Parts: sequence; C-alpha cells; structure tokens
Amino acid sequence: MQIKHCFREGNQVADCLAKLASSSHQMLITQLYSNLPRRAKGLFLLDKWQLPNGTIVVFVSLRISVVLRSGLALL
Repeated sequence: MQIKHCFREGNQVADCLAKLASSSHQMLITQLYSNLPRRAKGLFLLDKWQLPNGTIVVFVSLRISVVLRSGLALL
C-alpha cells in the first residue's frame, strides 16, 4: 500500500464535500452524480474534463534590450 498526500487544490471535489460536511448536520451518502451538491457537481465536471479551475497565474517574460554605443544589442 502506498499513501500520497494531495493538496486541496488537487482534489477540489473532496475539499468541497469536506467543507459541506463540516458545516452541515445532515448525512449524505451517495453513489449518484445527480445527488451531489451543485458546487461539487461543477468541480467534478471540471476535474473529469481536466479543465483548470480557480486562479490562473500567467508568467510574462520580458525581454529587455540594451543598446551599446557601438550599436550592438544585448538581450
């Protein structure tokens, strides 16, 4: 048996269900997609379709050129 840690961002469906369970006094046991809470359904579909969810961080690379007096450029 091998156990691996998964950050909550890596399994947002489980994180959503855990938050709902901790704030609710009801029990929900289901094997049907149709019985999932609305928020969990959306996260499940995004995960199934392997689409990103949440904050998207874009790194922009800036190229700065310096022109020397001789006319050469350093990049």
